[in-house]
Amino acid sequence: MKNNNIKNKLTGITKPVSLFFNSLLYYFYPSICLNCQQRFTSEEHVFFCSRCWQQMPALDNHRCPRCLEEVDYHIGEASGENICYSCIKRNFAFDRLFACVEFQGIARTAINHFKFRGRRHLAKTLGRLVENHLPPDFIPQQYDLLIPVPLYFTRRLRRGYNQTHEIAKQLTLKWHLPIYPNILRRSKPAPP
Repeated sequence: MKNNNIKNKLTGITKPVSLFFNSLLYYFYPSICLNCQQRFTSEEHVFFCSRCWQQMPALDNHRCPRCLEEVDYHIGEASGENICYSCIKRNFAFDRLFACVEFQGIARTAINHFKFRGRRHLAKTLGRLVENHLPPDFIPQQYDLLIPVPLYFTRRLRRGYNQTHEIAKQLTLKWHLPIYPNILRRSKPAPP
C-alpha cells in the first residue's frame, strides 16, 4: 500500500515535468514536416504537420476487392462481391486486397522516405495510417496472423529491413496477432 502511494506521488510529479521538458524540446527542436518542410510542434503525426496529414489521398469505394482497380460496374454486385469483370474470370489465392490511400502526394512522400531513404522510424506513423484507413468491414480479430510481404534477399540487404514487416510489428501491438515473416519467400526480384 505504501509503495502505491509513493508511485502515485511520483507519477503526479513526473507527468508535468515530462510535459515541460517535451515542450522545451519541441521549442528548440521542432519537427519538420517531410511533405511541406514547415516546422510544427504537434506530436500527433510525428513526421507530418496536421495540414499535410489531412491531405492524405483517400481511396474511393468504387474499387475491385481483388485488383483494386477503379471500376464503374461490378459483375458480382448481386452476390455482394463487387468483383470487376477482368477478375471474375481469374482465380486468386486470396479473397481480398485493400489499400489505405492512393499512392500520390503525401502518401507517396511518406512511403518513399520509409523505403528508400532509410526512415525506418516511419513504421509507427504508417501503421497508424493503416489503422485509420481500414475498410469499415475489416475486423482484425477475425484473423489468426499477419504475414508481411517478403523482399528479395538482395533488396533486404541493401535496405536493411523489410518495410512491410516493420509496419506489421506496429499493427500487432494493437491487434495482438502473431507475425510470421518467414512463411512466404520471394523467389525473384520485383520492381521497387
